[in-house]
Parts: sequence; C-alpha cells; structure tokens
Amino acid sequence: MSTSPVKLAPCEEHFANSAHEGKVNLPEGVRWSVRGSEGPPYLYASCSYCCQSCDSESEKAVFKHCNVSTDNSMDGESRPPKELVELLVKVQIQRGYRRAPSFVQRVTGEVPSLVKIF
Repeated sequence: MSTSPVKLAPCEEHFANSAHEGKVNLPEGVRWSVRGSEGPPYLYASCSYCCQSCDSESEKAVFKHCNVSTDNSMDGESRPPKELVELLVKVQIQRGYRRAPSFVQRVTGEVPSLVKIF
C-alpha cells in the first residue's frame, strides 16, 4: 500500500509561508516539546501550516490539525516522539504528578498512572 504525501494548495502554501500580521510565528512543520517548568509538565505541539497548537499531560497525546504530511505527521494526526514521552513521564514522576512504576510495570513496560489532577 503506497500513500502519496498530501500537498498544500498553492494559495494555502503561499499563506503558510507568508509573513503577515495575523500569523503566529511557529517553527516550520509540526513540533513537539515538553513544557511546564513552573507548573505541571505537559507535552506541547504546534503546526506552522495551520497555526494550531495543543497540549496534553497524557503520554497518549495525538495532535489533530491540518491535513499536511510532514516527517512526523500523516493525515492530519501527529504523535509525540518516543523520547519526549519518556522524558515527560520521567519529569512527572520526579515532580510527584505520576507514580513511580511498580516492579510489574517496569517488566511489562507499562506507564504508571497520573496521581494529581492538573
């Protein structure tokens, strides 16, 4: 099964690449990061093409945005890289927002549950 990458229409591409007053200046493409240095840690995602962003404290985050294919986004959905999910869980455990994994969870690779409500 082969899928062809979804392309922007010329007018949308021009809009996405233009600098204008109403456009949010975001890094190109879909970018994920771990944030929350002063508050609870969370995953943050942004898309420079549709200027949408989202945040989630869950390790199962899915960012639904425009239908532009990038290196980490297909059919309008992007998932965080595994390394960032691991970093998020580690920081949440260190700060007490998530329980430390039990022996069984460490063996099975299961992610421990959140203990504090954000």
